[in-house]
Amino acid sequence: MNILHYIQKYKNHPEFEQSKNWFIGPWYSWPNAVNEVQGMIQFTPETSSIWGGPFPDHHAMFVLLDETKRNFRSFELAKKDAREKLLGYISAKTERKGEFVEMLERLEAGDSDVVHDVEECGTAEFPFRIWMMGNDDTSYSKWFRTRKEAEQLLELLEANQPLNFYKDFLPFGWTFTN
Repeated sequence: MNILHYIQKYKNHPEFEQSKNWFIGPWYSWPNAVNEVQGMIQFTPETSSIWGGPFPDHHAMFVLLDETKRNFRSFELAKKDAREKLLGYISAKTERKGEFVEMLERLEAGDSDVVHDVEECGTAEFPFRIWMMGNDDTSYSKWFRTRKEAEQLLELLEANQPLNFYKDFLPFGWTFTN
């Protein structure tokens, strides 16, 4: 749902007053990033609390950012750094060793989501970011090679609302970014 349509629809909702300030902060342009698309995605009542709010009527906010002007590292360098971190995690964090071994295997198989998950940022080859957020320090990001790829995922998510966070959202390889 378009952000302006959402505000118009929910401006009289009892929970809107407490979350309206969030509509100001995230929508400004970040240095070297351009806000391309902004809107809201609805989640199921059972899973929407993951967003730390959520916004009225179980919504989370998203922004599609074009970060092509940011000075990201190359994907290969980020992959190398992610591999080194994972090897360190495997040796130091024994209670989560299996999780990190699986991530390392996915990384070695070429899964770009693992690189972005470990490094928590885009790369020169993946400069388009969907940033999905609640209204209390919970956000997830996913990076794409092209704007079209990002828009296709947004269209899919919008067409299947309300989303179950665990079944309809996380399987797309989102990175927890806050």
